[in-house]
Amino acid sequence: MGTYGETLGRAALPTTNFQATGDKTTFTCDQCVAPSVAVVVIGEGSSALSLEFCQHHLAQHTEKLADGGHHVHSHN
Repeated sequence: MGTYGETLGRAALPTTNFQATGDKTTFTCDQCVAPSVAVVVIGEGSSALSLEFCQHHLAQHTEKLADGGHHVHSHN
């Protein structure tokens, strides 16, 4: 079967070019690629987890998040 290098001929990794999109940071939903409309922070301190939601997924999970006592912060 061979190793990774033998199989792929040790091709160089592609070069990437990241460009800034200006001063405004845009977030995407953690479940899909849609733009995020809100963030929910679960937990506190250094172990806190922030989850980004698009409108569709926020609507799906709002009831569960509210039942858990989590606060939804919309991006304005």
